Amino acid sequence: MGRDLINDRAEAYKNGKGQQIYAQHFEAYGKTFQENCYGRTVITTMEPANFQYVGALAFDDFVKGNGGRTGASAELVGPGILTSSGSEWKRSRDLIKPIFSRGEIADVNIIDKHVRNFLSFLPQDNSTVDVLPLIQKMFLDASSEFLLGKSLNALSTDPPAETTAFLNTFDKALRNFGRWRAAPWIYYNMWRFDTGYRKACKQLHAFLDGHVQRALREVATTASGNAVDRNQDASFKGQADSSHRYILLNELAKNIRDASVLRAELMNIFLVARDNVASLVGNALFYLARNPEVWTSLRRVSQEEVGSQPLTFELLKSLTLFKYVFQETLRVQGPTPYAVRTAVRSTILPTGGGRDGTSPVFVEKGTRIHLNIWSLNHDKSIWGSDAYVFRPDRWADKNYRVKGLLDIIMI
Repeated sequence: MGRDLINDRAEAYKNGKGQQIYAQHFEAYGKTFQENCYGRTVITTMEPANFQYVGALAFDDFVKGNGGRTGASAELVGPGILTSSGSEWKRSRDLIKPIFSRGEIADVNIIDKHVRNFLSFLPQDNSTVDVLPLIQKMFLDASSEFLLGKSLNALSTDPPAETTAFLNTFDKALRNFGRWRAAPWIYYNMWRFDTGYRKACKQLHAFLDGHVQRALREVATTASGNAVDRNQDASFKGQADSSHRYILLNELAKNIRDASVLRAELMNIFLVARDNVASLVGNALFYLARNPEVWTSLRRVSQEEVGSQPLTFELLKSLTLFKYVFQETLRVQGPTPYAVRTAVRSTILPTGGGRDGTSPVFVEKGTRIHLNIWSLNHDKSIWGSDAYVFRPDRWADKNYRVKGLLDIIMI
């Protein structure tokens, strides 16, 4: 039943070494190995070719997650760009991608005031401060304003009671979801009896449903030739003039008229905007604090290449070293250490089989594929002997980009 590996991993996770134990298993069994997980076949791999095959070349042969284990995620976020597969995923992508390609996305003024607010909370006396909670609230405020048209004002000395309740509910839902997501598959459907989790999900949905209904009304009003005055809307009380503000939810509502579908797509985007970006920035600062020479180089680039120029999207994209810092952070400690796919038909993996581990591997329908991103990102045969070292300038080597490794670490 595979209890030996399962017990080893459970103990490792308890000690904060959840990914290191996988590195040990790859060292012992090879870069692709098959195991029995409570009676279910699992193939675990860290081979780049297998990542590319599952994620692109044979995309339709696999679905996200553990196949049939979408219940807990469906309860929280519903079908959307993060959770769907196949034709449903393509539909979500086709709806969302054009919105993120527009010029409004490149307007850095959207986040400017929230960054300034974040800086105002940093102590001026050189005392120690935990910046992660501040970063999380900053991105929550920025993302809520961009997505919903209204900032939740979480980063405040006196945040609104509605925001505090929303944050507590969201955190509770995510904790419970994480527990059920990590549960052995034979226990997975027990989430249905977790009344606390289901209640938290319903409360989150109720909060977002108010914004969804408002967006649908506004889009209908605009379509009928009437002007929208958000300044008369009680939900925008205390906000800057928002009558002509770009709101992503409203853009989605132009193409999605079903309230439940619209809320699910919004929830999928909101989950990434709230947590993944904040985790990335928090991890980057963690490593910069331990690598002062990189911090000094960034400061020099900022002074020499930016100076007093107004920040624009194009200027930020041109700051190569800053880009390398985020790419290296994704590699060393990205928000997502692994991805799981399940074969919906019998297929193959291009490498990992045979005596030398280079032959194709047969994948029977229903087999779970565990793509271990963390181990791939610390593979010394790819990244060199310093694979565990935070070194942003390694990305100056174009070979990493040519191999498509940046796409893989962001899978």
